[in-house]
Amino acid sequence: MLNAVMRGIIAGATGTVALDTTTYLDMAIRGRSSSNAPSIMVDMVAKKIHLPLSTQGTSSKDQSAQNRESGLGALLGYVNGVGTDGHGSRRLV
Repeated sequence: MLNAVMRGIIAGATGTVALDTTTYLDMAIRGRSSSNAPSIMVDMVAKKIHLPLSTQGTSSKDQSAQNRESGLGALLGYVNGVGTDGHGSRRLV
């Protein structure tokens, strides 16, 4: 079972690196900006659990809060890419 988990983690990490590389290459070639969807997701979750991303409170949108949203959004992408197998939850046994 541990072997299957490790293979899944390696496959997820490989897919995440490939997707990120393609995304950043596309951004460089076409001159497009990054997506704000991950930041929006972080903002929604933070508001729902009353987690202030700003040192000035939950309703403030200063530069620090925006930077935290961006960083946490990127981390959520990696967690999603490495932690899932693309098929939802399923038993490994």
